[in-house]
Amino acid sequence: MVTLTYYDPYYHTLPQWHKVIGFIVGALTFARLLWRYYSPSPKLLTQHPWEILAAKTAHFTLYLFIILMTLTGYLITTGNGEPLRLSDEFIVLAITTLDETELLMMGNLHKWLAYGFILTILIHTAASLKHHYHRKDATLTRMLFTGCKKRSE
Repeated sequence: MVTLTYYDPYYHTLPQWHKVIGFIVGALTFARLLWRYYSPSPKLLTQHPWEILAAKTAHFTLYLFIILMTLTGYLITTGNGEPLRLSDEFIVLAITTLDETELLMMGNLHKWLAYGFILTILIHTAASLKHHYHRKDATLTRMLFTGCKKRSE
C-alpha cells in the first residue's frame, strides 16, 4: 500500500479496507481473550517443559502483536484528532492527538510489529507442522478441526 500513487484506483480503497479489517481483527482478538479467560484452552499434548513454555510464549506473543498493531494503527489513523471512520454509520472517536514525530514513530512501530507478527506466525506454523509430520500427534488437527484423536498414518 505504501507504493500506491494518488491516481491509483486503490489509493483510497485499500487503506480503508486495511483499517476496517484491522479494527475487526482487534475486536475479535479482544473477544477471543475474554473467551479464553472464561473457557481455558485444552491441555497441551506435549509434556516437555521447554515446548510448553515455547507454546505459551508464542500464543502470548501472537496476541500481543495483534493488540499492539491494532492500537498503533488506531493511533496512526486518529492521531490528527479525526475519528476512525469504519463506515458512514460507524465511527470510533479519537482519544488523543499526536505530533508529526509521534505519528512517524507509531508508523514505524506498526510496520516492525507487522514484521515480528509474520515471523512469529511462521515459527508457530513450523512448530505445528513438526508436530503433525515428525511427531505424528494431534496438535495440528486439534488446532484446525478441534479433533482430539491421535493421528494415524
